Amino acid sequence: MEEHLIKEIGRRFRRMPAAKRIAEVREFISKSEARRALLEKAFPELYREATAPTPRPSAVSSSQSARPVELCAKPR
Repeated sequence: MEEHLIKEIGRRFRRMPAAKRIAEVREFISKSEARRALLEKAFPELYREATAPTPRPSAVSSSQSARPVELCAKPR
């Protein structure tokens, strides 16, 4: 019974769009340490996805331009 419930919950989360899934998982685990531990044990992939660091806009590599093409200097 418990295994069936875990599979159904996992399916429900996987059908959600990624942004909504991450938001709901983050909200769920923020309620208590017990919830965080449960999700980490039962759904490790959802836990990793929700707790992965998000890339910052300032983290653009030096090989990429942060400015739009039209703002870049024209070649001479």
